Order: sequence, then C-alpha cells, then structure tokens
Amino acid sequence: MADGKPDLSGPWAPNAIRQNVDMVGTGVEVPFQPWAEKLYHERKDNISKDDPEARCLPPGVPRMSTTPYPFRLVQTPGIR
Repeated sequence: MADGKPDLSGPWAPNAIRQNVDMVGTGVEVPFQPWAEKLYHERKDNISKDDPEARCLPPGVPRMSTTPYPFRLVQTPGIR
C-alpha cells in the first residue's frame, strides 16, 4: 500500500484445518506448561463442550483460520 504496509485484501482459504485445530493429534510435540496440558486434556475429554465460540458465527480471528470455509479480507486505507 502507499504507506508501505502489505495489502492483505482478497480471498483466503485455510488449508491445514486438522493441524490448526489439534496439533498434538497430528503428532506435533507441543511444549505445554503443566497447567496448559491439564486443560488441553480436559477439553479433549469433554469434546470442548465449554468452548464459548461453539455458539458464535462466524468465528473470530484466529479461529477463522481453522474452519474449512474460505473467507475474504477487505482492507481500506482509513481503517487500521
């Protein structure tokens, strides 16, 4: 753009849904802190039933990149 910043406008299509949603399930070793690993397993065990975003449409960022649906960004000069 004229101010030297990149223009991110355009269609975006996530292509790593499973990896974005469950890195551990795809074999990635995540360096969890003990409290975070406990929370991860609790949420896996209850199928993320307490996930507040489960009732929100559309999902927010960064969760948007974990959906199997394309989305479009619109960037205008006046909005930062």
